[in-house]
Amino acid sequence: MQQEPNWKADADAIQELAPKGRIRAAINYGNPVLAKRLPEGKAGGVSADLARGLAERVGLEVEFISFDTAGKVADTAQEDVWDIAFLAIDPKRAESIAYTAPYVLIEGTYMVRDDSPIKTIEDVDQEGVTVAVGKGAAYDLFLSRTLKSAEIVRYPLSEDAIERFDADGISTVAG
Repeated sequence: MQQEPNWKADADAIQELAPKGRIRAAINYGNPVLAKRLPEGKAGGVSADLARGLAERVGLEVEFISFDTAGKVADTAQEDVWDIAFLAIDPKRAESIAYTAPYVLIEGTYMVRDDSPIKTIEDVDQEGVTVAVGKGAAYDLFLSRTLKSAEIVRYPLSEDAIERFDADGISTVAG
C-alpha cells in the first residue's frame, strides 16, 4: 500500500505555489465539461473539484478567478492573477505556462450538417471549407498550426461558434 504524501511538509513549495497565502484557481467557464456555475453561484465541475482538493491537501483556502474562455486564462498567465489553471496543453501557451501531466484527455472533433460533403477529418482541410472555433480555445490553437487550406472563423466564445454555425453558413465547427 502506497503511503499518502505529507502535503504540508514543504513550506517553500507551498509558498511558491500560492504566494498570496491562498490558491487562486483560474476557472474557465467556457468549457462546461470541465467547469460550471452551480445554482448557488459557486464554481462546480472537475476543475473546481481539483482546485478545492489541492487547497485542502496543502492546508490553504481556494479563491476562484472566473474566465469565460481558456484564451483569456492563458492571456493573463503573466499578470499574477491566478496561481493554477486547468488548460489544454499547447506549445504556444507553454511559452508562459508550466504544465503538469494531463489530468484528463479530451478529444476534439468536428460538427457538420447531415448533408455536408465533409465525411472524414481529411475532408476539412480543403479550399472553401470554413471552420468555426472559439477564439483562443485549444481547438483554435491546434487548427491554426495544422490547417493549410481551410479558413478558420473565430468567435468570441466557443458557444458562439456553435450558435452561429447555421446562421453564418459555416462548413463545420471544431470542438
